[in-house]
Amino acid sequence: MEFLDSLIEFLGERSGLFEKYNWQRVFVFFMAISALLAAREYAKKVRKLKDGQRNALGYKALNAIIISTEDEFDVRYSANISSSGTGFRVTIVRGDEPNVESVLNREFLSLDEIEKFLRENTKFLLSDFE
Repeated sequence: MEFLDSLIEFLGERSGLFEKYNWQRVFVFFMAISALLAAREYAKKVRKLKDGQRNALGYKALNAIIISTEDEFDVRYSANISSSGTGFRVTIVRGDEPNVESVLNREFLSLDEIEKFLRENTKFLLSDFE
């Protein structure tokens, strides 16, 4: 019981430069630990996704489709990532057969490069591809 009383007294005290309650400092500490663990878990999932995609590209192309509304019309974008001799080829086309317009046909050296390009220049994300 003494321990609990001491703990409650400690958490209720103000200390430090900004005179914050100790319970606030403990709370911030545990939130920081939680954020660190969540970031690690997210990085692990991203790494697993990229490894799976890299392995799949060894024997098949990855595809994704997005339907986007432009000028009140639905427009279909189809994208393809395939393995090439020096890296990976990304192809994006706009529209449906027979009116297909090539938007992109480009080589990349790594999936990281593709991910950055897609995120910055297209409506696709690397995680859209299966």
